[in-house]
Amino acid sequence: MPVDYESETETETEREVCWRAGCTSRDTGTWHNRRGLPICDSCHCIAYSYCDECETSVGDEHYNQHLERCQRCADEQGFSQCCNCSDWEHEDNLIDSCCSDCWEPETERGEEYGLEGLVVEYHHGSNWCTPNDPTRGNFFRGSNAEEFQGPGSFGEPDPNVYYGLEFEFENPNSDMRPAIERIMSAQFGHLETDGSLDEGLELISRPADMDAWSGLFGHEFAVARAAIIEAGGTFRAPKTGQHIHISRSAFADLNHLSRLAIFMQHGSNSEYIYQLSGKTRDNFNRYSHCNKYAPSHSRFGRVRSEFRAAVKHQRDDRSRAVNLTKQGTIEVRFFSGSNDELDVLGSIQMVASLVDYLRDMSSADAIAGGLLCQSFNTWLMDQEDYPLAKRLVWGRVDIGLYS
Repeated sequence: MPVDYESETETETEREVCWRAGCTSRDTGTWHNRRGLPICDSCHCIAYSYCDECETSVGDEHYNQHLERCQRCADEQGFSQCCNCSDWEHEDNLIDSCCSDCWEPETERGEEYGLEGLVVEYHHGSNWCTPNDPTRGNFFRGSNAEEFQGPGSFGEPDPNVYYGLEFEFENPNSDMRPAIERIMSAQFGHLETDGSLDEGLELISRPADMDAWSGLFGHEFAVARAAIIEAGGTFRAPKTGQHIHISRSAFADLNHLSRLAIFMQHGSNSEYIYQLSGKTRDNFNRYSHCNKYAPSHSRFGRVRSEFRAAVKHQRDDRSRAVNLTKQGTIEVRFFSGSNDELDVLGSIQMVASLVDYLRDMSSADAIAGGLLCQSFNTWLMDQEDYPLAKRLVWGRVDIGLYS
């Protein structure tokens, strides 16, 4: 059944107050719906998006955030979703309903690389950093492996915060088999297919706390990654990235998480995050870009509504600097892949430092500029607990712009 894009009913030809039901605001004049009726700024932020193609505001249910246009324009211009990864592509670029990244001939997973029996299919949508999925193995504390029943939900913070990493790499081959078998036999991680890479896979870790990543657990991954590099693989390629999942128990409450969402999606911080990522501009924009969403300072105190707006702008598009669509974790996706183990630990420390910095921030501090990257960077340089995060900043960011 075709979508009714013109379902809004016009009640008056012109209105001074906002058209949205229940709203009495007269802060109108900037936005109008398809019928030409006014929408106030607050309602537009919560429930509408502006389409540059047809130059009208449409309800969020009719807006395609991934393509940054309304769904009617997307349909008329011939865009469809890949049947595998759900990315939007023009129909001319789809093969058997799959995008070029996902389409491949029918072969046993890993066989073409000499790694048959070691590669599992991409586990789309899995909350693998929570203990609810028994196929995903144990959590790791310190240097010892043990089963763990957390992390908890908001209001029940667990003292052990867990980080699960995804290492994308290219040029997999049979010489890597011993290193991968060692990681898998210890239940430290596993291999998955990755449709975003031309010739590559991703090495997925089990969730582990900071002590584990700094100890034996992290050492085993460093050894495995070194063996993969020695065998001709690389974690540092134009399309490879390093994604970090952090358990939601790291956040004190929704307000805490809201501050992270606003920081990561604020327009004023996008260049800082891009430089920190270490990615090429094209890769960053496609797979880990920041939203155009940029809340004004006057609204920073309304973190719950701003968080809803941030999630609204993300919708089901996980290819953002921070992915809010997971139930068990928050996924930070903006880091490039790296062959340097200190960069790996530095990226984990960077995520930990952001969570720490935003934990107890008041609305007054947020309004005064606390959610801007300059304030965070100044705070980070004074911390002693995150030396590798500071090393990452010094190596990638133009410090003069943010000091």
